[in-house]
Amino acid sequence: MTGSPATTGPAGNPASPPPRRLMLVEGGPGPGTGNRPDTGDRDRTADGIWIGGNAPPGYTALRPRDAPGLLGTEHRLIVLDARRGVDPEALGIAAGCIPAGGTLVLWLPDRAADRPAAGRSPYHRRLMRLLDTFPEPVRPEDAAGWDLPADEPTTAGPATTPDRTVTPDQERAVGAVERVLSGHRRRPALLIADRGRGKSAALGIAAGRILRRGTCRILVSGRARAAADVVFRHALGVCPQAHLHLQWAGIDTLLDRNPDADLLLVDEAAGIPLDRLATLLARYPRIAMATTVHGYEGSGRGFLLRFRQILERHCRGWHPVTLHAPVRWAPGDPLEARINQLLLLDAALPDLPPDTDIRNASIAPVTGPELAADEDELRTVFSLLVTAHYRTRPRDLRQLLDDGSLLIYRLRLRHAGTFRTVGVLLAVREDAPDPDLGREIALGRRRPGSHVLCEILAGQLGVHQALAVPLARIRRIVIHPSLQRRGLGRRLLQRFCDEPDNGSGLVGVQFALSPELVDFWRGAGFVPVRVGTRHSRFAGEVSGLFLRSLDRAGDAIVSAATAGFRKQFPASLPRLHRGLDAEIVLRLLSDNAAFAGMPEDGDLDDVAGFCFARIAEASIPQSLGRVVLWGLAIGALSEARLCIERVLQARDWPDCGSLAGDEGRRGGTARLRQACRALLESRAGRTAGEYRRGLRPPAPPGSP
Repeated sequence: MTGSPATTGPAGNPASPPPRRLMLVEGGPGPGTGNRPDTGDRDRTADGIWIGGNAPPGYTALRPRDAPGLLGTEHRLIVLDARRGVDPEALGIAAGCIPAGGTLVLWLPDRAADRPAAGRSPYHRRLMRLLDTFPEPVRPEDAAGWDLPADEPTTAGPATTPDRTVTPDQERAVGAVERVLSGHRRRPALLIADRGRGKSAALGIAAGRILRRGTCRILVSGRARAAADVVFRHALGVCPQAHLHLQWAGIDTLLDRNPDADLLLVDEAAGIPLDRLATLLARYPRIAMATTVHGYEGSGRGFLLRFRQILERHCRGWHPVTLHAPVRWAPGDPLEARINQLLLLDAALPDLPPDTDIRNASIAPVTGPELAADEDELRTVFSLLVTAHYRTRPRDLRQLLDDGSLLIYRLRLRHAGTFRTVGVLLAVREDAPDPDLGREIALGRRRPGSHVLCEILAGQLGVHQALAVPLARIRRIVIHPSLQRRGLGRRLLQRFCDEPDNGSGLVGVQFALSPELVDFWRGAGFVPVRVGTRHSRFAGEVSGLFLRSLDRAGDAIVSAATAGFRKQFPASLPRLHRGLDAEIVLRLLSDNAAFAGMPEDGDLDDVAGFCFARIAEASIPQSLGRVVLWGLAIGALSEARLCIERVLQARDWPDCGSLAGDEGRRGGTARLRQACRALLESRAGRTAGEYRRGLRPPAPPGSP
């Protein structure tokens, strides 16, 4: 048997955890035909996890796509059958579930026979190159030690005395959670760590210590109940009666029912939409959260960049605690290092010198095979992409290297004689579908995923011209955080749109709407054509589709799509987008020629009556809406947010966030009336005197 070298502590130190092993097995029969190697001991049973292929007796079988169900569990033996290809998601998950002393078996095809086929895939070519530096693989029949002794448990049992095993990092984390309850309100704690550092255990230990001292109600929440087992296990290890006052509450339960709690603990916060976390911060004054930075969950770094802004905006005294030392395995664990290397889970942003000159920028395309052959550049590019997206997963690396439809542009700056990549744009080319598929897409019968823009434009907006034009969809654009807001993103985007080799008549981008992003894309020449009706599962915001034409065919598509948006979006505000941030609505409507049509005289007269004669707002909703929409489009309406919330979104007065805390209907109506009056007087020539003269009865016939 071949495994990773052990990492141990001082000789004779019983606290040094045994090393985790990585066993590479190569070749053997195909899946389903004699899967289990001959270990020479038929009475043993592995009682482990088998991912992929057909599991032999004694194993729990899982398909690779079901591997996420292992999160929050520990297993001393996991076999990943990769003879039909390595599933990066399953590999990352399996490695994180192996505790100290456990074994991860990676069963590979016969690489000598498979190497020509693998060579056609940049992802697998890189994978094989890295695996060549790993321990020499063995044949299945030579894999002695595959099984575990029958009396050796394969899953970690409850932590009975966690107080005696906490690391210094965990002790600091436990103290931070305890201070959330005992200190000032609105001072949340955020535990930040890679996988296996004991952050979930720290939440449980803190809960147990709190409940051991006295009675209070603590709620635990997260992505799923099973993933929070570690929290409950460690809480019960400290306080056996913890179950009386420690309860699970799903995110939906917290938001829908708002149950009372003295302390709320949220595990793996990066898996929860940001808007929901922001709501929890507002509702629960004492809250502690934990999140993964690296590891299978990805998204940790991208999550931190966004969540930090929310915390700093709403919670001045929030307290971050970073845990460095691993708990479930030894420091310097070789298995963790190997998996991080294979999946780039630890790819970190490069440090830039403070005197970085942005004038000498070079922008050019790069291909997946080129990145696969340059490990340092690949790590840089992937680390940038991770920061730009809420959830980045190991499968994104495979797509980056293998997907021939991807268009990758990198922005590099010259410093000290070398070029450093500081920006990346990732787009996908969507060729026109064949006529049969295009017809199915237009009828809404097919959503193949390879023609996202066509699915939206033709299938949902009725713009069938999009079926005949090659399109490009931007997936991500990112600039190194230390160089943002200096125009580099705009330069990178412009270079991509000017590239004739893209062969596209139109560029589209779909993103979670925020005021800043709407400003960026509109400033780059993109126009909105659709606003989604559902919140993103991960980012939490509503998405929008923006387009930019590159030729005449693109002009026709953009013209048709914007015409529909002009007609439908304002009408959808009170029904589908009532809760959309008024700042976003303002940016979608302001200075937009598509909405700048002059209202009819009758509408202006109706609104003049509201302003000068105290006609009730409820009597002229359509006229008021058309005038407000016109005022926003020409950028001449004061109190824009209030007008959007009250008139266009039809919110009740208590739901208008732009009102001051002590303002009600009377104050809001006065502000609305004044804003409309100023608009009529400055842009429509309607004044109080003219309105009153218009109310005079006509003179009788024959009068002078």
